[in-house]
Amino acid sequence: MVEELVELTSSLPAHNIVEIGVFQGGSAALLALLPTTEKLLAIEYNDLGGTALEQFVTDTGRQERVFLASETDQADRESVLAAVASAGMAVLDLVIDDASHRYDETVSSFNTLFPLIRPGGVYMLEDWQWAHVRGIGLGEEFAPRGATSLTTMVFEMVMACATNTDVIDDVRIGPDAVLVRRGPAALDPDGFALRDLYDEISADLLGDWST
Repeated sequence: MVEELVELTSSLPAHNIVEIGVFQGGSAALLALLPTTEKLLAIEYNDLGGTALEQFVTDTGRQERVFLASETDQADRESVLAAVASAGMAVLDLVIDDASHRYDETVSSFNTLFPLIRPGGVYMLEDWQWAHVRGIGLGEEFAPRGATSLTTMVFEMVMACATNTDVIDDVRIGPDAVLVRRGPAALDPDGFALRDLYDEISADLLGDWST
């Protein structure tokens, strides 16, 4: 996964990166060290104060390049946009969502940040498969029976790609992550919604998976 992430950031290339959900900060530190990275915004629901990631930023003198948005809910649109503005990122190259792994919150982040990605840039959705990983607790915790899983969101992005390639140019699905490439269309950041990219007939295909 590390090798794939390094390859992705160099091939884009990814200069402005937003990572949602950084946990203990290992991947954020990796991204910060990559030569293509100019600015990195790490958004985390928990407090990052006093963490190894905060110490890493200080020790490496990256305070002007790495920005930490602690105690920020990925579903709080205004707070997420405020964090992006505070980091001075007008256009994004790569967004990595490794946060709640829950449908509503994840779709909210996608609707907020995808319009800010430049054409050709990528939105990475990590750990979409957890609804199907039974026996180790992930499926039961993050996609209990009756809840909408991230798999539904993956289906939605695929359907959007089929009918709106100017918005979603490409969707690549792997066992650990989904890469969604931004198309050339101009998008309204205030009114963008994944649900608007496919019609009711397509929505019927989701059946009981959709809420």
